[in-house]
Amino acid sequence: MKVMSVFSKLHIILVPLFIFNLFTLSAYSKNTKESEWSSNFGPVFLQQHGSQITGKYPKYHGKITGTLDHNSLSGNWIQKTSKIKCSHSIGGSNYWGTLTFNNITSSNFTGSWAYCDNKAGSGGKWHGQLVSGEPILPVSQTKNSPKLTKDSVHIMLQKKYQNSYNSEKAAWLQTDITCDGIDDYIIGWEDIVNPEHAGYHVTIIHNTSGQPEINDTLLRISDLKGGNEELPELCKINEYFKPELTLSPTDKDIMTHYKLPSNCKQAVAIDDGACDKVYLMWNPTTDSDNKAIFFRMN
Repeated sequence: MKVMSVFSKLHIILVPLFIFNLFTLSAYSKNTKESEWSSNFGPVFLQQHGSQITGKYPKYHGKITGTLDHNSLSGNWIQKTSKIKCSHSIGGSNYWGTLTFNNITSSNFTGSWAYCDNKAGSGGKWHGQLVSGEPILPVSQTKNSPKLTKDSVHIMLQKKYQNSYNSEKAAWLQTDITCDGIDDYIIGWEDIVNPEHAGYHVTIIHNTSGQPEINDTLLRISDLKGGNEELPELCKINEYFKPELTLSPTDKDIMTHYKLPSNCKQAVAIDDGACDKVYLMWNPTTDSDNKAIFFRMN
């Protein structure tokens, strides 16, 4: 199967993938840890949400976004301006680069940075010391949070969606889609109870933050009214309709386009048995509440 360019994928879906958060039902935990650091680039303020780290360094009007891997933070810095303008944008700016903070879970970190896609660390050193707030927790400690099980996920779905969730017809898949080293549950089912929201739910339940969270996207089904026409559409033939969820290799074009971390190694294929498969990946680096990415390959 030939992989289309990122431009072609986005063209098929018709609208930028960034707008998906406008049509997503999400319930996110407020279990966020905050800390202040002094550094050679001025004060740095970080927030930890499980393995996801975001922050800012006001001296340069900069933002930080990245993923925690054991004791190290890898991600991007983003500014309104800098000495070098990159060929493409991240987070709405063409002034960005990569960063690595080592031993960020201690009271001091040592790291480095680079412009754009230049060699890691080629820009110089970036070091800091904890001033106040809660220390960054290692990823291993987030794994001590309540473990998701099929039974607990089933109860969450029944409580949130009630009669619209049909356990007998739902498709289930367990894998690490959120790139945090912890298995998640991906569940798909057709909602025919709510006429205004008819469609196919693709629900991700994870505990990246330390507490179970729900990320839900409603895909349109071709022969039903409702749903969201901006999202890729599933096809329904006659009365038979039970899409399958299967693991799929990571799409390199999508990873490059969204600058996904190298640990985002998993994609999920949604196969309705009629139209081309719809694929799902996760973008942990975005500031948006909805991090689900949907696309097609041809």
